Amino acid sequence: MLSTGLKCVCKLGWIGDTCEVRDPCFNNPCNNSGICFGNSNRFLCYCPVGWKGSLCELPDDTVGRTVLNPCKNGGHVFYHNENLICSCPKEWTGPNCEQDKDECKNGISINDTIITDICQNNGRCINIPGGFVCACHDGWAENRCETDVNECDSSLVKIKYVPCGIHGQCNNSDGNFSCMCDNVWSGNKCDRRVDPCDTSPCRNNATCVINGDEYICQCLSNWKGIHCDEDEDECLFHPCENNGLCVNLQGNYSCNCTDDWTGRHCEERVDSCQSIPCFNDGTCFDSLPGYTCNCKQGWTGESCQTDNNECLLSPCSNN
Repeated sequence: MLSTGLKCVCKLGWIGDTCEVRDPCFNNPCNNSGICFGNSNRFLCYCPVGWKGSLCELPDDTVGRTVLNPCKNGGHVFYHNENLICSCPKEWTGPNCEQDKDECKNGISINDTIITDICQNNGRCINIPGGFVCACHDGWAENRCETDVNECDSSLVKIKYVPCGIHGQCNNSDGNFSCMCDNVWSGNKCDRRVDPCDTSPCRNNATCVINGDEYICQCLSNWKGIHCDEDEDECLFHPCENNGLCVNLQGNYSCNCTDDWTGRHCEERVDSCQSIPCFNDGTCFDSLPGYTCNCKQGWTGESCQTDNNECLLSPCSNN
């Protein structure tokens, strides 16, 4: 590690903080499958059974003796200075390769670099004797959870699996997938049929009726349109009788009747004599239009309201 905090990654054959030292084990000076351990310009050869010497170049004359291999868990035994030494697999350590390495705690070596984030994409590392396993989240796979699972690829499983069913299109993404659902289908896997009337598309108290994958709005008499949101001009159908004037309203209409008629459609005759329009004991007769008054003697006018000046007729004789 340099003082700047940077670290040099050396090419093969070179070691040291700045890659300035030639690796004495680069060309493997040890013969007969001996293992080289180097440090700066020095190296040692650990020889397999049957060989000895600084370079494992000499046959071992004791090869015929019985040698008990003390190395466990697949470790290989080597000689060095007449001593037995175990070369352990990377998952084991200890003098006899008897101790399990906790990779989840200490990390693993990849290309001479210690990796502590073993399980990627939030996978959980579980230490086991002689190794580790990664418990991956859904959507990730392989030894270190480094590979995205294409959930949309049905060929990945023996039994055909269609995550979005037959009513959706599957779109894969890193560690996940999403479904683009067809009309009237919803849900994470497009497995829930949508009732098109759930959104109350029909206005003004209209009735929504399911029609296959769509809907139809049954409008009240005063409305029209796909969603019953367009006013129906009822005056086009002349609903007002007896010369009543039709006035269109939003979702409705009204009739302005003449004086002689009343009712929703001006269909009821108004009794003009009900208000007693004839004065001075005149007799009222209902008629169209309006009414007529039969006045008593001495009165005249439309409503018998005018005194009749009988003197104008000179009723008095002999002056």
